[in-house]
Amino acid sequence: MSAKIELIGLKGKHFISGIGFSFIEKNDEYLKKSKVVDIIIDNQIVSAIADSRKKISCLNEVVLNRPNFKIKYRFDPIESIGIFDVDKGQDVISFYDVLNGEKILSFGTGHTDKGIPFFISEWNPENIHT
Repeated sequence: MSAKIELIGLKGKHFISGIGFSFIEKNDEYLKKSKVVDIIIDNQIVSAIADSRKKISCLNEVVLNRPNFKIKYRFDPIESIGIFDVDKGQDVISFYDVLNGEKILSFGTGHTDKGIPFFISEWNPENIHT
């Protein structure tokens, strides 16, 4: 059974061990598919689901343990720190590799200088310590 969680609840120390990008079908007059970023955080699948209507995009919901779903890309757990950013109207969680301080993952809603929201899904595997 899946449950909605708050983005701010992902602050603090976590282990990331998988990621995937996909789309889910929607039964909506204006929106047929939503972009999804699925991450394994602390051995649980966290899904960040976008809401993209017309030319506006934002984070719609964050769901824990979507049923009947598996993540294809798995790796050894990476110790990270989740930092919630509300600067400049952003609603974004970013995860930093504990060993080198580099940002490895971000997702949430950003805003342009004109206040238009957009969905952020940034994965930087090159920033993982080796």
